[in-house]
Amino acid sequence: MTRMLKYSTPHSLLLVDEFGKGTASTDGAALLAASIRHVIARSVADGTRPPRAMVITHFREVLDPAVLATAGADSDDSVDWQAQLRAGLRMLRMDVLVDGGGSDAASATSSVRPLFRVVEGTSEGSYGLACASAAGLPDAVVRRAGVVVSRMSLGRAILPVPPAGRPAGTALAFLAALPREGAVLTAEQRTMLTAACMG
Repeated sequence: MTRMLKYSTPHSLLLVDEFGKGTASTDGAALLAASIRHVIARSVADGTRPPRAMVITHFREVLDPAVLATAGADSDDSVDWQAQLRAGLRMLRMDVLVDGGGSDAASATSSVRPLFRVVEGTSEGSYGLACASAAGLPDAVVRRAGVVVSRMSLGRAILPVPPAGRPAGTALAFLAALPREGAVLTAEQRTMLTAACMG
């Protein structure tokens, strides 16, 4: 990426695949958005067109033109970033067909079939659970992942799974009634939580 940002010209083709992966999500998304904007800002300053680029990413938030328009550290208010992005940015995705019981793209009960064609727009979801199921991961693992995804998307706590052979009843029941994040637990609640997690 460093060489691309330094040496690309209007005649360059930049191929960027999963830049920022392996970092914290916010760091990776911010670095990618700032890099894209840097290429555009340099071409605006030079009066040239930016190089062509194909960017493949799982950072879906970066694909929002409003994020790209505000991602730079520069403060050049004379540039209409929204207009620059509209003129030079085209969002494409691989088309898929989602079948099955899930109403949302991330549903574990959906099946996803690639249609092997490029269409306008951005992906509606990761399809990770459906792909994991199709790849043969045990149903219990995919179902648990679905619970975690659902609770995280709602900003709710992820409840521990009770140890094998132990009922989910009393030791875990108090978890559902706990206050939101930042709550102070009583000594009894801490003991119960420790016992539930340690088995």
